[in-house]
Amino acid sequence: WKGRLKTASFLQRIGVLDPEASAMCVFCHEGLESVFHLLIWCPFAWRIWCDLLQWWGLTWVIPQTVEGILNWWRGFKWRNNLNMIWRIIPFAVLWSLWKFRNEKVFCERLMHLEELCELIKTRIALWAKFYIQDCCYSVQQIICNIQEIRVGYGLYAGMLLVV
Repeated sequence: WKGRLKTASFLQRIGVLDPEASAMCVFCHEGLESVFHLLIWCPFAWRIWCDLLQWWGLTWVIPQTVEGILNWWRGFKWRNNLNMIWRIIPFAVLWSLWKFRNEKVFCERLMHLEELCELIKTRIALWAKFYIQDCCYSVQQIICNIQEIRVGYGLYAGMLLVV
């Protein structure tokens, strides 16, 4: 959120990358790879954010900066376990986008948008199970039923009912 990622545009600016080297976004190849483009404004990143918010059951207008995203995210209050899961989401998205960017640049890794979204959801669920001591939901329940968990439908004594 402080704009210190070593993106291609940053590396060119400080002379690490040759001025002739491409500094275009590795996801869309349309914009200059800056922190804000790579993590927010790139159409690929934008679709990731939208998918994760749709998974949660929300729509939004994305803030202009990473700091704006984190501030917006902090403005929501959910019940205990949900609040912890909610707070994990932006960090999982930002970390996953940066990690995938590096895998793409250094290992030429290919991944479809849907695969990355599912990977992020899995990370969120795994991180939640690790960090939330009394999390009564399974990883599978978090991945597949987050909207039901969020609104409290199908819950009985902390267990998700499968009907």
